[in-house]
Amino acid sequence: MGEFEKNLKQALLKCDKLFFEKKYQNAIDEYEKLLEDHPNLQIVLLRLASINQTIGNFKNAINYFIKASNLDIKNIELLNNVAHLYFHINDHSSAKNFYKKSLDLKKDQLVIIDFYIDCLNFLGMHKDIYNFLRDDIDKLPDNRFLNRIFGKSLIALNQHKNGLGYLKKGSGFIVFQDEKIKYINR
Repeated sequence: MGEFEKNLKQALLKCDKLFFEKKYQNAIDEYEKLLEDHPNLQIVLLRLASINQTIGNFKNAINYFIKASNLDIKNIELLNNVAHLYFHINDHSSAKNFYKKSLDLKKDQLVIIDFYIDCLNFLGMHKDIYNFLRDDIDKLPDNRFLNRIFGKSLIALNQHKNGLGYLKKGSGFIVFQDEKIKYINR
């Protein structure tokens, strides 16, 4: 191990110790000193993001996660972390953009699809939900999750009959009465 790596490891251990002692501001100060000399150290950016998230400084956490993700633009976990933080602070438009980037890299993330659809729903983008899911429904016709979401998007687009069909297929717990939906609890 070279001198640089040795010094960096010692500095990181010092910062980590402050973090684990819950001396968050001291840890932030020490990590930021490291960034002054080494602005592209992803591990420092990630730790600063984590500390800021821990203490509720979500905007700072987002900024550090974005800087870290810019160093590794194909890192799905980082993209999802940024998106989740935006979602947490109800910035659904920004969250949507980061979830979309993540899904463009790896389509089969059902939890992320759910969050992405929630963002579109919060933004009233029901046609976008329909367009996003249309091809997946054909590929995965028995996926209850996709059927349920697709059904909700069709209902939001005033395509009630088709929407109810997908909802029924997606849940198995819907009874039709007088053209209204009655949800049955388990």
